[in-house]
Amino acid sequence: MEIYKNKGKSKNACSYCRQTGHNVASCELAEYDWHEWSMGRVPLDSKTLQTNVGWWYRENYTHWYRNSRRAFLKIEAARNKSKQTQPRRKTKCGFCGQEGHTRRTCTVMAQVLKDAYQANENWRRAFYQRMVVEEGLSEGAAVRVDRARHSYWSRNTHKPEYAMGLISSVNWDDLSFLSSHGNISPDYRTELKVTAVVDGKTVDVIFKKWFERPDGKVVCTETKSWIYGPSYDSIVGKSEKPLSEEWATEGMKDEILFLLKKRNLEKLKEAGIMDAIDAWKDQSC
Repeated sequence: MEIYKNKGKSKNACSYCRQTGHNVASCELAEYDWHEWSMGRVPLDSKTLQTNVGWWYRENYTHWYRNSRRAFLKIEAARNKSKQTQPRRKTKCGFCGQEGHTRRTCTVMAQVLKDAYQANENWRRAFYQRMVVEEGLSEGAAVRVDRARHSYWSRNTHKPEYAMGLISSVNWDDLSFLSSHGNISPDYRTELKVTAVVDGKTVDVIFKKWFERPDGKVVCTETKSWIYGPSYDSIVGKSEKPLSEEWATEGMKDEILFLLKKRNLEKLKEAGIMDAIDAWKDQSC
């Protein structure tokens, strides 16, 4: 789940000096610079000139003056706001939007989290049954690929160029019940990624088919990313891989919890995530 993998990588920076650790409303450099400008002096001894935007301010005093004034007005506004007595707002849950509680005590979020955990376990068991037991797809399996169709977009009629390969890796730990819904954003959904050794080279295998159960329920969708590589044709030599109970029951729990903390119920519905939960949460699915 990309949203989970990228957590903590971006930091907010001050809009005036572009340094991290504070915002413009508490920027000491902006306050000092405006004091100098207001006294009719160019703040040439300012530490702002040592920042990444220093060269720009040095080249254009007009922009420096205007940005300094704009920043100081925000500093003053923040100070005045802190002095005012704000009426106490009613507690409102960031997940469900109802008043009187928070995410931490939200019963709706607790139920969605429980359903999502169950949906992921049910899906992983279904994925294992369809892709490993029935299809035979796992590390060490012999696979036939078509080298003539090497991307998701190459769908024109062609003459197949078959080659044999050996599957070397499958992204088991990145897969979740969201992998069964092709319309969900890649920020939340990770596609099945399989690498194989073909003609002595390790390549990504493209899947141009949907994998369904006998009852027609989709377990895994085709590859829609810009990955280039030979397309999957069939498994010609199955590889057995025992089902890990830990993988089925505990996998992706941290990622799912993180998702529910970062997105509210409305956003989950808009992204199609609630539909995916509903599709897999029942034990009978």
